[in-house]
Amino acid sequence: MAKLFFIEDASNKHTVLVNRRVFHWTTYVLFFYNVILGLTSALLRIVYSMTFGLVLMFRLDRVVLMRGFERFDAGHKTYIGFIYLEHTQNNSVLNVFVSLLLDCRKKTPTTETKGD
Repeated sequence: MAKLFFIEDASNKHTVLVNRRVFHWTTYVLFFYNVILGLTSALLRIVYSMTFGLVLMFRLDRVVLMRGFERFDAGHKTYIGFIYLEHTQNNSVLNVFVSLLLDCRKKTPTTETKGD
């Protein structure tokens, strides 16, 4: 949604934010949606933990949300997604490779072929 309505690619280094008024209005409206979604997620997480805690109370050698129950925990899914994002975006070998490609691209002259 952001690329379609709010971001315009001005050059290789900078992006320009267009439709500022609509962007600020959308951010304002989505803030309340995200607050409600976060509170609901937190309450569901507490309810799931209490339910599994009561069911597994007699198994004190187990944690409350053990392996296999992660699908019920939205916080765990968010954490795994964040770790995956950090891994893909901050891969140092990939960052060096891309910067070398960009430097090589800047150094080589571009030749344009004109039609006869």
